[in-house]
Amino acid sequence: MKKRIKLHGSLIFLAILSLVIFPEYLLIAPRGVWVNIICALAIIWGYFIRICSRGLKSELNPDGHTLVTIGPYKVTRNPMYFGTFVIGLGVSFMLFRWWVTPVFFAVYLAIYLPLIKGEEKALSERFPNTFKGYCRNTNKFFPKNMIFDLPVKPAWIKKELFSSLAPVIFLIAAIQAWADYKFFGLVRYQERLLTLGIFFGLLLVFTGLTSGKNKKYGISGKS
Repeated sequence: MKKRIKLHGSLIFLAILSLVIFPEYLLIAPRGVWVNIICALAIIWGYFIRICSRGLKSELNPDGHTLVTIGPYKVTRNPMYFGTFVIGLGVSFMLFRWWVTPVFFAVYLAIYLPLIKGEEKALSERFPNTFKGYCRNTNKFFPKNMIFDLPVKPAWIKKELFSSLAPVIFLIAAIQAWADYKFFGLVRYQERLLTLGIFFGLLLVFTGLTSGKNKKYGISGKS
């Protein structure tokens, strides 16, 4: 885990440094509001998949001795990693030139394919019978369908909001402001505020839509 966090931190640092030094080769001229809305939806959806998957797993499998197969784990065996993938796609289309997306794919596969392979090997040894049946019925990565059942607790959202989501939203707004400056010579503060408003508005909508699903899994709405 610590090794992966260090790797992610190093990649983020290199990406930011590249944006500062070579913005004209990486960044695309700021897109329209509707493109931002679609990309924001993808990013928020990816975060909600991650939040609900991690929270559900922590509630139902605190000691690592239970195989979680409900909620988002019904449609993909690795919903947290799929959520990360969706977030990455949303950020790529929102901010960067077309060639950055294949680079993102390559980096993502290099990091997560070995990780998934190692984790599934450990699960197959820990749950020799149930995991085999689970694999037959559930795709490894891409969901069989995009209808995710996402139970959620306010505490899960609060934890992810301040530790991960809010910094990412701030970073996206900062990169867009930098692109504004490089392409147009000024920072369009109103558009950046609108982008931030869209993110947080969508977050509130998703929270409202998913908060009623806790009882289905016996999960209390309280932390």
